[in-house]
Amino acid sequence: MRREQGLRRFWALRQSKYTAGSADFLVVTDAQRALYAARDQLSDIRARGCRPSVALFKAMARLASDAQAAGRIGNDRLVRQLTRDRARLALC
Repeated sequence: MRREQGLRRFWALRQSKYTAGSADFLVVTDAQRALYAARDQLSDIRARGCRPSVALFKAMARLASDAQAAGRIGNDRLVRQLTRDRARLALC
């Protein structure tokens, strides 16, 4: 996150230097490329962190659905339980 913020400032600085005429466009595009690479990396890290939570929630939903199909749990109770469990998981 800090790397992205630093690269964003770096890109803005290069952009302003280009606008002022003291830098060429290649410098701006290099800074922009580095910024986009950092954003891509950050989104990959966030996605990897969310996968286990999503898999767990899907498994819980399947179990609750099976329990409902078996008649052990009603619709209202199922919705309350899934909502409560989802809040506990603090999904991404």
